[in-house]
Amino acid sequence: MKIWIAAAVLFAATSLWAYDFTDAIRDASPGETGVRNAQAVTALVQKVRTQSRANAKVGELLGFMWESIRRFDFRELYESRYLGAMPQGYRGFYFTGTSLPESYDFALTGPEGFVRRLPSFGSFNARFGLRKNDESLVGGRSFSTQMEMVAQSGDLAFDYLLSLLTGALRVLDPKNTRTLSSGLAGGDGGAGVSQAFARSFPGFCQVLSPYVHIRTVLERESHPAGEYSRFSMAVGFREEALARDYPLAAAHLKRLRDLAEIQGAWTSTLGHVIANFALRTQGDMLVLSFCTRDGMIVPRTAEGTPVFDEAFFPDRILDYPFRVSLDMVNHARGLIFDTEDFIVRAQFTRKKGGGNLAFRLGDVHRTRVTGRMYNIVPAWLVNLLIPSNMEQLVDDFHRVAASANGGEGSFISLLWTGEVHERKMILQAKSEIVDNFFIRFLFGALRENFETNPESAAQIHGLFTRALDALLADLDHLEGS
Repeated sequence: MKIWIAAAVLFAATSLWAYDFTDAIRDASPGETGVRNAQAVTALVQKVRTQSRANAKVGELLGFMWESIRRFDFRELYESRYLGAMPQGYRGFYFTGTSLPESYDFALTGPEGFVRRLPSFGSFNARFGLRKNDESLVGGRSFSTQMEMVAQSGDLAFDYLLSLLTGALRVLDPKNTRTLSSGLAGGDGGAGVSQAFARSFPGFCQVLSPYVHIRTVLERESHPAGEYSRFSMAVGFREEALARDYPLAAAHLKRLRDLAEIQGAWTSTLGHVIANFALRTQGDMLVLSFCTRDGMIVPRTAEGTPVFDEAFFPDRILDYPFRVSLDMVNHARGLIFDTEDFIVRAQFTRKKGGGNLAFRLGDVHRTRVTGRMYNIVPAWLVNLLIPSNMEQLVDDFHRVAASANGGEGSFISLLWTGEVHERKMILQAKSEIVDNFFIRFLFGALRENFETNPESAAQIHGLFTRALDALLADLDHLEGS
């Protein structure tokens, strides 16, 4: 009898000592305030989605922009009365978002709005501008675009996300998953990890699991340098259940089938794979795989061999260059656009009081265009009906974007700075877009696929509202436990 009691005590102790997703979210901020910060972010997202207010001017501008962009008439937008003079030859507008206790308010302002003091967590000041270039790198008109947004992030910085990621990696450590899986119906491996997540966020999973499948596989591998985990995850929709309960949302999702598939690899400067991912508009819509040990990401060679000398903790890196390579297949109006080895170069830098994560468009290989427009008109005949052949127009678009604004290039940069309680996140983006037939064709195709009617939008909105409400309830429970 004593042996059985001792075994039960040992089992309880090992289960208790396992590091789980509750621990990961608590440890994401100093002083175990991670749950409180997650509550603040989730509540803000829900407020923006369900309690937004905007004056008539904002609605009028957004309606005009939508009509201009869906026709891809940048010139019409550029010359419109809604845009005013800005520095460096740009024309644009300034707008703000303000988080109030009972609502989230959007407003158009003048230049003074961009430098106003941000009153609350989640409030922002932003500006958007266009500049017309009569002749681009490839000849013909182009438009330079710029956007800058400054948001008040309270106690949060990008470090919070990195700490949250490191905590999740600790959950996936080989030694921890053995303890974590003890007594779970899913047993050892990926199913046990999924059940551990559901144990931390039961309400959220209860709302989404009938309509979203998440398959996880965790394999423990041996190596002379030590044991490590290979983890993979696939996420997609359960189409039959979605069609039964949200038929209009399911019908909209069905329209997106075959629209796009992206295969990507995040690699180090030495060419070793940090993670592989895939994005699709059908089936498994997100697939992610990587190797990990002791809370670190472990890069691997192309053959799959781990490179432990390059392993790193996401929340401890100070200066880390990397790149993302993409292979993309896009279907638009019966034509197939196949682009290989689309390169995005990135740089992560952290210093006292702030940091920066920047992505810059790199090399782009030529896109191959095949298929039949609307499944009737072949690509070669399309080429006879437009000013130049489609592949050349796509290549011109990529070349102008890669060397935008006289060699500055196209980039997106996220900076964070400031002291605790007064942190700011600054998003900056710049590019140059050639005004040719391809871009008008692309935007028209995207509009046809993504535009929803009010009834479909209401069903999608309703499901996400339920999921966020459930997540808030789970976080409230974690904060009180």
